[in-house]
Amino acid sequence: YITAAIGWQRAGAPDDAERCWRAALGLLDGIHQPMFDRALARARAALARRWAAAHPADARTAAGEALTWYRAAGGYDREVAELAKIAALP
Repeated sequence: YITAAIGWQRAGAPDDAERCWRAALGLLDGIHQPMFDRALARARAALARRWAAAHPADARTAAGEALTWYRAAGGYDREVAELAKIAALP
């Protein structure tokens, strides 16, 4: 689903990309293994960006959950800055 979401994004089909990001989130959210944490954070971050304008409450939640991983992993300063802004939306 992540590969499909990236493909849809690059093809300029944001609704299809969102559908795939949601599907990825649905699968990954129930897996509690560290090897999948990066993919889960990526799906949450993508959805947070997508929802920022139309669904700020959902965007805040997704951004906050993604931030936990990005901050702990380190080396993702740009992503952390972007997601922190989304997490702080009113």
